[in-house]
Amino acid sequence: MGPKRIVLLVLLALLAVVFFGCKKKEAPKTGDGGMGEMAERVKEQAAETAEAAKETMVEAKDKFVNVCQDQMNAMKDKFSQMKAKADSEGADAQKQYNEMKAEFDKRMDAASSQMEKLKAASADAWTDTKDAMSKAMNELKAAYDKAAARFTGE
Repeated sequence: MGPKRIVLLVLLALLAVVFFGCKKKEAPKTGDGGMGEMAERVKEQAAETAEAAKETMVEAKDKFVNVCQDQMNAMKDKFSQMKAKADSEGADAQKQYNEMKAEFDKRMDAASSQMEKLKAASADAWTDTKDAMSKAMNELKAAYDKAAARFTGE
């Protein structure tokens, strides 16, 4: 067999492979041109994304709750320490302290109430309760700051 015949046979074999072996495979007929499978994948990805977003919101909510709770506890502890200074300054200072303590306690009760609402809020609805909690915390801090300015010089 000569070199020309070998080249010719190789070319024929390649043509046969290309012609018979590389037929385009047809996608299964679903009536929607394969869109059903794609739509299903999109639904799955959307569900995964929604779940990830919900988990992130839960983490953010938990972090916010912890930060607020820590701040509330710290202010309460520091406020209690101011009593000794008020007691050492006499009756007028004690009266001022008691008035400021009453305001602080009122704000602490409001913040505690908002905290319970925040803890009970769903991941989807917590942003609304977060705003109310932030407002309550600002009011509590204002009451604390007023007393701290008077009794600790902060």
